[in-house]
Amino acid sequence: MPSASSAYIDPTGNVYVRNYGATGDGVNNDTAAVQAAVNRGGHVVFHFGQFLVDGINVRGGLWLDFGNATLKQRVPGRSLLRAVETLANGSYFGTFKDIRITGGYLDATGGNQHLMRLLFVENLLIEDVTIIGYPTAQWAMALGGRNVLVRNPQIYGGQTIFQDGVHFVHGQYLRLEGGYIVSGDDAIAIGGEPTDPFLGAEPDPLRFVSAKGVHVNSRSGFAAKVYVQAGSTVDVSDVDIDGVYGRAGQLRNGGMWIHDYSNSGKVKRVNVAGVALELGGAQHD
Repeated sequence: MPSASSAYIDPTGNVYVRNYGATGDGVNNDTAAVQAAVNRGGHVVFHFGQFLVDGINVRGGLWLDFGNATLKQRVPGRSLLRAVETLANGSYFGTFKDIRITGGYLDATGGNQHLMRLLFVENLLIEDVTIIGYPTAQWAMALGGRNVLVRNPQIYGGQTIFQDGVHFVHGQYLRLEGGYIVSGDDAIAIGGEPTDPFLGAEPDPLRFVSAKGVHVNSRSGFAAKVYVQAGSTVDVSDVDIDGVYGRAGQLRNGGMWIHDYSNSGKVKRVNVAGVALELGGAQHD
């Protein structure tokens, strides 16, 4: 007889969410079942179906392999995917390492928290993930950490202000490569928000950040925004924006925005090259 801890582990090492009771029928609440599979760690496989969840907390040593499945927000109140910030040994780093999220569809329509809130992570890969519904007045991706790569995201559904696409808030060696981002607000944002202690970039400055070859369609924001908010005590530096193209500022704002709201020289060494944008609306920057 297999032990309780290994009963639902395929001999290949895969963890199947349906073996934990998830239905994927788009009707039943699959939160507990999916969370149980995620808590086991390793290669968590969804394959197909629509999984209704309140929100899932990730862990280190995890590969969320969505395949052709959809993870859909059941009720508001939580991020669809979150690394819950935990202070350990005087640092928020150390808990969430080696996380991979691939494929599938994420739908946070009706939610009221950032769809992905993955902060203080180390070695994070998000690849070929399609977002088909933003939460209300929140970002698609709120990301921060060390060695983070977002490759070929497809993000749709942004309509209103505050619906940023990919937003890097703190950390070093953060990369966005390729993909298509439809956003209500800024398609790409690089800067912290001091009103939230975990989004404020205070624990770890933003350094060595890049966005390359990204196709954007921003309704009421910038194609890319690099900034330091007033009251911030850290720098944003060594930023490379290359080959960003598409449409921006259709209703307000404009193409690119690089600004230090603190007026203290905290935005440093920003390189912009190969940007081609069609702008619309009454305000342009």
